[in-house]
Amino acid sequence: MAPEVVNQATYEGPPVDVFACGVMLFMMLTGKPPFSDACDDYHKYMMTNAREICDRRKIQIDDGALEICVGML
Repeated sequence: MAPEVVNQATYEGPPVDVFACGVMLFMMLTGKPPFSDACDDYHKYMMTNAREICDRRKIQIDDGALEICVGML
């Protein structure tokens, strides 16, 4: 579930849909989820230093594709 939905009582369609598409794109490109939960450590690291966390998790993804995915997340 998108963090906006977890943290807010209201549903904002487009931001939540873009977030979901970012998760799906990341999974299609890497075969792995970007994080387990919207509030877990991997989510925090993905938003601050995506390349480092991908390297640490041995996830191979092009820099441009990673930038797009993180922008969507």
